[in-house]
Amino acid sequence: MTQAEENMSMTFFETGELPLSLRGSYESVRTAYELAKKLDPTCRRTQGELDVVSTFLRQLPPPAPPEQVESADVDVLVVGAGAAGIGCAMMLTKTFGLEKSRVLLVERGEEVGESFRRWPAEMRFISPSFNQQGWTDTFDLNAISKGTSPAYSLHSEHPSGAEYASYLSAIVETNKLHVRKLTEVVSVRDIGAAKELPLFAVDVRSVPSPEEKDVSPEPTTETLSARYIVWAAGEFQYPRRTDTTKERKEGEEKKSDGGEEVTRESMGWEEKKSDMGEERKKKMEIPGSELCLHNSQVRSWAEIPGDEFIIIGGYESGVDAAINLARAKKQCRVLASTPCWSTKTADPSAELAPYTAARLRDVTAPGFPSPPELLAPLR
Repeated sequence: MTQAEENMSMTFFETGELPLSLRGSYESVRTAYELAKKLDPTCRRTQGELDVVSTFLRQLPPPAPPEQVESADVDVLVVGAGAAGIGCAMMLTKTFGLEKSRVLLVERGEEVGESFRRWPAEMRFISPSFNQQGWTDTFDLNAISKGTSPAYSLHSEHPSGAEYASYLSAIVETNKLHVRKLTEVVSVRDIGAAKELPLFAVDVRSVPSPEEKDVSPEPTTETLSARYIVWAAGEFQYPRRTDTTKERKEGEEKKSDGGEEVTRESMGWEEKKSDMGEERKKKMEIPGSELCLHNSQVRSWAEIPGDEFIIIGGYESGVDAAINLARAKKQCRVLASTPCWSTKTADPSAELAPYTAARLRDVTAPGFPSPPELLAPLR
């Protein structure tokens, strides 16, 4: 390091401001240590120096944005306040030092972790939570941020959706993350492409709360600007279902009979633009799928009306449904393309999780009053 750079370092410790040129010098030092570590992974001195430089760089305030994007409402807009969205916001603010006010999470639900709150009451995490931070430097498998553990805060090895949502809420409240609830993203537009700058306009609108749905207030709309967008909306709330004239007619009939108003949202319809070809979409659609109840629409398998069910799909969600229906003394058949329940392979994505497999053995054991019938291969 030159004398001039040493002087600039002293200025940083006095004022807290580090010139970009000096920041680049420290980043070069980190790169050199990373290369040295690859050459000799066992060298403790190299690892120690790398940790010191990396920690120093993480604690530096982020460089100022280009003048053309300084007026953006936020630096990062995260769509979705679930596990991925909150984990991303924690990483940006806690690890990389962005100001919390400059990272906005937009959640269309009434609370954070909305998808988890909509899980069937009997559904549990298949990955176990275990608080092992006391003697190792590893994560709880279900944690989204270092230093947190669902096992510690919930004291539950396999949390329910509602329990995990409370864990996410605690992280948001403890770390004072910036979240706007009951806000839906309508569109995202790239307004910085002409100047080759990362700048986007995000159109959002308010979503009525459950108490306001009967009043039907006019939704308010707003346009926010952000330098970066992170899409973390998940897929649990977006089942692919066939929209048919028959289904539309049934909804209208229920409404005309004086029953509960049936809307596209209440029947699980989602309007989504897709670049998927029409021919491919037709091949993927199953005639009559609109007559089925998707897993995301079930609030409790024990309370669902009926005593006989056919479950299409034999992997985690399908087998979980079968287990809970069997425990509720309901008859069910599982139709699957492959017998995942009897597959044993080194690829964990091709076999059931041990937690699921153990529960399935319980309800298919001799003497169980209502064991599920497992049928495969079927298409």
